[in-house]
Amino acid sequence: MRQFWLHCGSTIAASPFRTRVFILWLMGMFSALAFAPFMWFFAAIPGFSLLLWWLPHCLNKKQAFWLGWWFGFGHFIAGLYWIANSLLVDPLRFAWLIPFAVSLIPAALAVYVGLVSLCTWLLVKRFSSVSLIGIFSAFWLVGEVARSIFFTGFPWNLSGYMLSGGDLAIQWAAIFGVYGLGVAALLLVSAPVWFVRLDESGWKYVGSRKKIIGLISLLLLIYGGGAVMLNQSRLLADNNKSSGLNIRLVQANIPQTLKWDSDREFENLFKHIDLTRVAEDDVQPDLVLWSESAFPFFLEREDELRKVIGNAIPKHAFLLTGAMQSSSDQIWNTVQALNHSGDIVGTYRKHKLVPFGEFVPLRGLLPFISKITPGSMDFSAGKGPETLILDKDGEDESIQIGPMVCYEAIFSTQIVDKNQRPQWLLNVTNDAWFGDSAGPHQHFEAARMRAVEEGLPLVRVANTGISGVIMADGTVLAKMGVNKTGATTIRMPLSQKTSPSWKIYHSYHDYVLVLLLLSLFIGAFFRRK
Repeated sequence: MRQFWLHCGSTIAASPFRTRVFILWLMGMFSALAFAPFMWFFAAIPGFSLLLWWLPHCLNKKQAFWLGWWFGFGHFIAGLYWIANSLLVDPLRFAWLIPFAVSLIPAALAVYVGLVSLCTWLLVKRFSSVSLIGIFSAFWLVGEVARSIFFTGFPWNLSGYMLSGGDLAIQWAAIFGVYGLGVAALLLVSAPVWFVRLDESGWKYVGSRKKIIGLISLLLLIYGGGAVMLNQSRLLADNNKSSGLNIRLVQANIPQTLKWDSDREFENLFKHIDLTRVAEDDVQPDLVLWSESAFPFFLEREDELRKVIGNAIPKHAFLLTGAMQSSSDQIWNTVQALNHSGDIVGTYRKHKLVPFGEFVPLRGLLPFISKITPGSMDFSAGKGPETLILDKDGEDESIQIGPMVCYEAIFSTQIVDKNQRPQWLLNVTNDAWFGDSAGPHQHFEAARMRAVEEGLPLVRVANTGISGVIMADGTVLAKMGVNKTGATTIRMPLSQKTSPSWKIYHSYHDYVLVLLLLSLFIGAFFRRK
């Protein structure tokens, strides 16, 4: 059996370049199983290890780039296939775009992986003693930050999410963010490269007792350290249980094909209202939460409808709902707050818009493409993260909310107003576009990561799911699954004025990333192969 595996390994090692990129393409797709909803971390090990084994043996820059690009292409095809679901909501208009959406978007994102591969190859070739894994991890970190910024940014399925399957490893996001957590993930999925080397003669075992101890120590640090941090966070939360709000999450579960049906608009609205009402002897909520674009009306124009909605809200409570707002020549995707009288008492405008969903980039060059959401006018962007402040009658303290609309929750460090830090985060979204695919599950994990990074509880309310309440340590307090209809009232603890001293990412995220990056490069140059 040992000879069989050695023969297989030698055959793969000596395979032509075209065979290698085909294998990496397949392994890239397999690696996407490391993300939600599967969270099979081990699935990423073969692809990343093969890429690192083969990379130093590329003959030129072209091979180094394409080796990484094909791996990334497979990785993003499988991880982002759910984008095609949104184009099936109106198949007569958009189904023809599916082949382009599932190929061109992954192809563009794979360029980042190709450049990471190329830069790694150049340094490894020039400095023979440089650490391959360290340099690759450093450039991968740069690539993921770049992917989060350039061309409007699309930081979906960052490598750090591979470690978000439980409550332990994710605790490190409070110190290093999702990007730093991604470095830890890369060190683990590259573990075979620590022990096996590939050269002209084939595979060679280069493990040692030190390397075994190092790998075990890394696992203990990630998961044991995470357990200590989680325990400390829970102890602090137990000591401050008095501060909190009763919130009612409404998940109306309206299919996207019916959401904008003019014959169903009042039926859809009253479904939300019916789910909002609570019996007098039940727990009365302080806040009622509806999802993104819960109804197709402009609230500021509908005085009577606002009164009807207000009557369903308990006295001294507020409704927070996704809604559209308009002026003579602009339209915004917003979160609006209503009181019991039906008055609009607060508005937040979404500032990170979805390309081709809410606006068409380079519209002058793409006149034949329209956005997939209803209406011909592009949405306008808000001015940035804001804290929505609601003053309760007869009380000195106000409710301070950090709202996010839809995929704003995937943007680390871009969701909290730095001048007025909120007590908790709210993410309203409409994932009905993506059906029961991996999309809503991956979106939920992104929101969960933001709670840990910011050290704030987060409430997510989605039209068709997944809705839930997430504690500041990432543990899920309540959850409603995909395609479920219902409403629940739950006590949500607010963020505390004091937090563990190690939760630094929300304050120093840029400095943390720069320090981490420098550490990787310095360590790579001083650590021999």
